[in-house]
Amino acid sequence: MAYNKMQEYFEEAHEKRNRHCDHEGTTKGQLVIPSKLRRRYGIRQGTQVVFLEEDQRIVLQPLTPEFLRKLRGSLKGEPSPLKLLLDDRKRERRL
Repeated sequence: MAYNKMQEYFEEAHEKRNRHCDHEGTTKGQLVIPSKLRRRYGIRQGTQVVFLEEDQRIVLQPLTPEFLRKLRGSLKGEPSPLKLLLDDRKRERRL
């Protein structure tokens, strides 16, 4: 019996620790990112972020040096993004 109560206590504490707070936006549309999340994702003053729409959700992606390093090489393969861009510019010049 005591084991079950202790297990419930730890499960509840774990849920509270991982629960994110609800926040309201200001009249200017500003939101506060909780400090715990800012630290975890390296968001500091001046960090640029991108807002993405994904499955009826808004996703905030900080553009930190770590994130940008992970993107290296992600556009390798055919057709090359640079080749596509150059071809598109050639087409525009012809018009």
